[in-house]
Amino acid sequence: PPQPKHHTLPTITTLLLWLCGCFSSPPPQDHYTRITNSTQRALSLTNDPDQWELIAKSAIQEYKTLLPKVRSPKRKREIFIHILKLAHKYCRNPRIYLNQAAEFLRQFPKDKSLPLHLFEMAKFHHKLKEYDQALQLLEKIPPQFPHFSHLPQVYLWLAKLSYHRAQYQQARKYLAKYFRALPPSRHTQEAKRLASLCQYAILWKNRPIPSLIKKDLKNRYLDIHNLKNRVVLLIFWEGKNKNNLLPYSSLYQKYHMQGLEIVAVFLHKSRFEGMARDTLSKLISPKIQEWIHLWQREEEHPWHHPLWTLEDVWRPLQLRERFGLQNLPQTFLIDKQGKIYGINLSQTFLKQAIQKLLLQE
Repeated sequence: PPQPKHHTLPTITTLLLWLCGCFSSPPPQDHYTRITNSTQRALSLTNDPDQWELIAKSAIQEYKTLLPKVRSPKRKREIFIHILKLAHKYCRNPRIYLNQAAEFLRQFPKDKSLPLHLFEMAKFHHKLKEYDQALQLLEKIPPQFPHFSHLPQVYLWLAKLSYHRAQYQQARKYLAKYFRALPPSRHTQEAKRLASLCQYAILWKNRPIPSLIKKDLKNRYLDIHNLKNRVVLLIFWEGKNKNNLLPYSSLYQKYHMQGLEIVAVFLHKSRFEGMARDTLSKLISPKIQEWIHLWQREEEHPWHHPLWTLEDVWRPLQLRERFGLQNLPQTFLIDKQGKIYGINLSQTFLKQAIQKLLLQE
């Protein structure tokens, strides 16, 4: 019969090694590991966003102190990634992330995560209303990284920025690339709505402004065509949009003496004209009293009232159809020749466009 095998010496040796491992102290941690572990532990002990931000800023400062002492490129990259994660998730000041990301891209220009950081930097620049910087970063991504996983979202952001710069044809090209990059089931409502707005804006750009003759608060009729040789910002709004008007007051104060007029047309659903006028007078803030305020009474079902004439029935429909009003508030920037320059421009680009149009003869 086969003899039993004896493993006395290996077994005893293995047992001794295991016991030594149990009673010996763990290997010492390096500075990077201590910072990482202590930061994670501190973040897990609180639910206060202010405390999170303080902890993240402290950890970022410690990491930055450690970076010059690190020689390994791999470890240096790990430290940078931790800094960027903390800045992105916990720091409310976008500048912190932007500064650290710029330094990371300078030291690791060929890193595989480069397009992702470019995309995030563009978002933060947009948050700070630095649209030119955001556009420059986004435009780098498609030609350099054609296989970037978030490329459809990059095209959508490029389309939005182009739309708000009144570059409607360019926005439509980016949207076409977005729709080609994704199956129809993944097309967002935002992209579909933006495509509709681009098509609408392309039809209106450089066209003469339609006729608009409405009453002001003193029941005097005003024709918008009489405002030629003035740059006009035309705003259609309703009661719930009153706070959306206030940001335009600074533009009026700055550029009115140079030739800017703001015409605000108030659309109100009411049974009688006096109700619309009285409602408008109550909604106007002191900051925007100097504007030209016109009003239009509307009714969801005007044909239900037996005393209204055919003119009363069709006037509200003509106004919305004539200007293609979709979502209020809606703005039209009109040049000195009475032609539409742009629709729904963002505040930054609106300011630039007004400056440009005021210099034209």
